[in-house]
Amino acid sequence: MKNILVPTDFSAEAQTALMVAVDMAKRFDGNVVLLNVVDAPSGSGISAMGGGSGSNLDDVYTIKLIERMRSELAEMVAPFGPDAPIRTEMALGDLHDMVNERIALDMIDLVIMGTKGADGFQEVMVGSNAEKVVRRATCPVLAVKNSGLDIAPDHIAFASDFTENYDIIAPKLMAFQQVFGATLHLLFVNTPNKFEPSSESNKRMKSFADRYHLTNYTMNVYNHRDEEDGILGFAEERDMDIIAVATHSRQGLAHLLSGSIAEGVVNHSLKPVLTFSLKYIK
Repeated sequence: MKNILVPTDFSAEAQTALMVAVDMAKRFDGNVVLLNVVDAPSGSGISAMGGGSGSNLDDVYTIKLIERMRSELAEMVAPFGPDAPIRTEMALGDLHDMVNERIALDMIDLVIMGTKGADGFQEVMVGSNAEKVVRRATCPVLAVKNSGLDIAPDHIAFASDFTENYDIIAPKLMAFQQVFGATLHLLFVNTPNKFEPSSESNKRMKSFADRYHLTNYTMNVYNHRDEEDGILGFAEERDMDIIAVATHSRQGLAHLLSGSIAEGVVNHSLKPVLTFSLKYIK
């Protein structure tokens, strides 16, 4: 949790994400990279530093946009004072590509991102930026809304069917748990379409706990008609501080056809959601 990346669009949700990141960085003597990505017109010869010929209308527009973004980054950081552990960065291009570039360059441990969520037609056709970052990020992503996050969370729900190989992400989940001294609540949502005896669910959760030498954890089977709503319902009823889920990072037609429980939870949860990509996290 030493190096934290916060992508920003200067929304209230992004400001909340920055507050969470700064609090976390101070707690663990870490650093925050605040990143704004400018979607420059195609064919622009301008760099994120503002250099370039500026010889056409697209370039003039991009230079003005960069100047405005630089000013807004300064305004966003100002309330934290001159000694805040924040470095600002700008980039031109695709948000998701630039996020992964910064993850690699700055050895980022965690992305914290504000989200408004998405519903209905928007969710199907567009989705939220946070959802797209969740799908492709090469490190864990913590999505927060305006409700923010208790900087010392006591209860983390990890929702899964516990059938995957979690050798890569389990240590990262446990590290997050141990950093805060939180209780980890393993959660299996039992639905009518995939109903199974609780003994089978508990057996898989116990196997998971034993394989990764978990401590300070509980096992929970929660009955609900829908997996996503079951995760959200459990988190509300048991007053979880964070929901943790893994995503398969499906894209394109496969994503449209199958959807993603993790991304749905990110879009609809009022609580912070910590995601781990089974495909991309190294």
